[in-house]
This record gives sequence, C-alpha cells and structure tokens, in this order.
Amino acid sequence: MLDIHTKNLTLSSSQEGIIKSKLEKLFHLAKRLNDESTKMKVEIDYDKIQEKHKRIFTTVTIFAPKKSMRAETHASSVENSIDECEKKLRVQVEKFKTKV
Repeated sequence: MLDIHTKNLTLSSSQEGIIKSKLEKLFHLAKRLNDESTKMKVEIDYDKIQEKHKRIFTTVTIFAPKKSMRAETHASSVENSIDECEKKLRVQVEKFKTKV
C-alpha cells in the first residue's frame, strides 16, 4: 500500500503516476516486501525559502515486517527527488532481501 502526503504543494495526476510506478517497483524486488503488511509512506514538502535546487524535500519510508527503511532527499523537482529516494531505497531493499 502506498500513501502520498504533500505539504505546501499539489501534485498533478501525472506526477502521482510517476511516483507510484517508480516506488511500487521496490515491492517486487523482494518477496518479503510483496505482502499486505508492507506499507510505504511518501511525504513531499515544498519550501520556497530554500535554494532553488533544494526546494522539494521528500521522505519515503517503507514499513516492512520487522524492518523499516527510509530515504530523504532535497531536489529541484518532485521527479528528481523521487528518483534519488528510489535509488537510496533500492540499496536498502537489496540488503533486506539478502538477510534471512
């Protein structure tokens, strides 16, 4: 299950689709993540005070059985921020997959 929350920003339907397609791929990397008890929370915040390349702050957290994984990024756009979080989480999911 994927929950998307925003603050000071409204996502377009295409941005929501991009977020879902990129992050739902992580569920398929490990069989242990692909069950009903695993949840993913995405929080996206827009801060107009920050520098232009750091205005979008994104936090993605995966709540898996007996493990939580989290990635945070600052970026200039929602898409770039999600890409960076996905890369960081992919490494954590790979480690989670190899542990018994």
